Amino acid sequence: MSVQGVEITLSEEVLGIILDIPCKVIRFVKGCKTSIDYVQRATKFGDLKCAWVPKKFIKVEHQLYFEFVNMVLLPRTEKRIVASSTYLFVMEQLDIYEAINLPGIMLERMHRIMTVKNGKHGITYKYL
Repeated sequence: MSVQGVEITLSEEVLGIILDIPCKVIRFVKGCKTSIDYVQRATKFGDLKCAWVPKKFIKVEHQLYFEFVNMVLLPRTEKRIVASSTYLFVMEQLDIYEAINLPGIMLERMHRIMTVKNGKHGITYKYL
């Protein structure tokens, strides 16, 4: 990049320092698994060790995370009443205040929908 005739290069780390943005953020959610501790803490039955949890088994304070992930971060066209392992992972990251790269997650999801479902998804990210 050239600024007033001077060539400069900025790496992701330098830009993160300048903009005060953490460099270590959650960029991808595909294939990520939540911890068993979080599943036990977030569900009404602490002994659940499964890949998905029905919404009615999630504690009330964690259902807000579920709705946020379901409606904003990873929207779907069909009604979602089950928290998958991906949903649980994102909910856990929100619960522990981990930085999440929302544009990266959205791009990953759009790419998956375009390649797997041939672009027939019917969803939009209307909260941008």
